[in-house]
Amino acid sequence: MKKAKKAPRRKITELDRIAARVRTALRSRTKNVIEIGNLLIKSREHLEHGEWQPWLAENFDLSYRTALRYVSAAEYVAKSDTVADFANLSPTALYELAEGLYNEQEEAAILAATRERRVAEDAVWAICEALVPPDDADNDQDGDQDGDQDGDGGDSAEEEGIAAILDGPPPAVPPPAPIPRRSTTRCATSIRRSARSSG
Repeated sequence: MKKAKKAPRRKITELDRIAARVRTALRSRTKNVIEIGNLLIKSREHLEHGEWQPWLAENFDLSYRTALRYVSAAEYVAKSDTVADFANLSPTALYELAEGLYNEQEEAAILAATRERRVAEDAVWAICEALVPPDDADNDQDGDQDGDQDGDGGDSAEEEGIAAILDGPPPAVPPPAPIPRRSTTRCATSIRRSARSSG
């Protein structure tokens, strides 16, 4: 019986090591956002109403809005019942999810993608684009592109007016007003006067 040969192992290059370190650092950024948010949430418990914002300004070089984004990101992760690898989510994408910028379907798809790969802003955009239903105008069988069901042209006069504005020449713009010029003799006279009075 012959032993199965293992596939030759690819030699790890310095570039592979750099890529791994970058991925680790990127994962750390999101973990740090969540940790900072949790710490800021705890800090609120030790301060009276109205003291948190001055405390932030005194202790950190970050805006109030940035602190709120950290807090909302941490709260979002804490309340999330979805199994997601939040470390694979870019901080910006996490902030946008925490702000509720995506519908349920988009949010679920974004979080599902984090189980497989790093999801940054461009990946979020691609995920959302893939979820958009095809445009109904492209599927219009009768060739009526404007969706006018009865085919009578509808608002053709209005459309022609809009087309004339958009396709026509730009409106005439009056020339700018001339710039008033100062008299050079006045400047020369005042210079001579000041020279006499100082001498």
